[in-house]
Amino acid sequence: MILGAGKLQLNCIKRAKELGYEVVATDYLTDSPGKKIADYEALADTFSPSEVLREAKRFNVDGILTVGTDQPVLTAAIVSEELGLKTLLDSETAKRVTNKKLMKSIFKKENIPTTNYVEIPIDFQSDEISNLKFPLVVKPADSQGQRGIFKVYSEDELRQCIANTFSYTREDKVILEEYYENIEITVTGWALEGHSYILSVTDRVTFEDDSKIGICVSHEYPTIKFKNYHEEISEVTQKIVTAIGIKEGPLYFQMFIGEEGLKVNEIACRIGGAYEDEFIPHITGVDILTMNILDVMGENIDTSILKEYDFVKDNKLLSIQLFFAKDGSIEKMTDLNKVRTFPGLINAGYNFKCGDYIKPIENATQRAGYAIIEGSTEEELKKNIEYFFDNTKFENDKKDNLIIRGKRGHRY
Repeated sequence: MILGAGKLQLNCIKRAKELGYEVVATDYLTDSPGKKIADYEALADTFSPSEVLREAKRFNVDGILTVGTDQPVLTAAIVSEELGLKTLLDSETAKRVTNKKLMKSIFKKENIPTTNYVEIPIDFQSDEISNLKFPLVVKPADSQGQRGIFKVYSEDELRQCIANTFSYTREDKVILEEYYENIEITVTGWALEGHSYILSVTDRVTFEDDSKIGICVSHEYPTIKFKNYHEEISEVTQKIVTAIGIKEGPLYFQMFIGEEGLKVNEIACRIGGAYEDEFIPHITGVDILTMNILDVMGENIDTSILKEYDFVKDNKLLSIQLFFAKDGSIEKMTDLNKVRTFPGLINAGYNFKCGDYIKPIENATQRAGYAIIEGSTEEELKKNIEYFFDNTKFENDKKDNLIIRGKRGHRY
């Protein structure tokens, strides 16, 4: 059973079927794309252990996992324990990696560097935030995709937006933290017997304007902070794995690097939503998606390549463009088969089709598509990215290209 049947779960559903498993695609929608290719479909809220348990029993499933989404990690752990199935995380550990309040409290207790923060209710008192310095970032403790996240410069602004933040949480308090000017990085890896193996460290490039805070537009490999920080990144990653109690499975950690050094933003224990299942094997030879599926199903996995890979020695150059588009109706699109012949392009995909109407950007769920692009040099990679955006179009009825142009982030 795969929790989630959206675009981010398609590769997982396809791979599981290729490995010979029958797949139950599960979410609360009836028309999710993953349900069109799965063997079976189940209608259940992936945030609800009771609903997922009901469907897991109905289909007598042998394993449960999710990719590309945070909260169902906890659901998978709870239901797997209930059914006696293998789970890479026990439910207590899963809570620690899916609830930012628990997560941040452990960071603080274990002296893992993170931003100053408090937990506040919707009707907070002024003295509850008096020790924090504006600007501040308010976020739900149990959501993702940059939903309900705002950067605020005053208490009045905070009070104006906090109800929106609470609309994306099931908790009675949200996280309020000091904004830290930074280069954000993403660490992807795998835990094995409590030891962390790093596979990639990318720059997580986001929109620059405050209204779209945290919404990612590209991942750039390797991070520009690699030379000065790779040792500290390794040390902090292992410290997190030990402090949280992560024994086995995928790692997806987000960190900030700024004037005060490295600080941990938040962590997850699932394959990321930036097509890591596609680009990680390309740069490392480690097929993390197949490993994840086989591991959950109780199969033996070959970890030798994981132990042999040294991320410090890799010299590949890669850009994962997670592009957006301006609002409007799509009348014509560049054929994807043509796009996949572009120089340096490893793979690409669209999240819309002709006739669709693209709404204004509010969060990461409105991403228009992606392109994984490589180059043998920085100059070649930049040219390949430019070629992609010069020749890839979502046209409206006026023949305007709606795609928002991307670039090699933090390199100009």
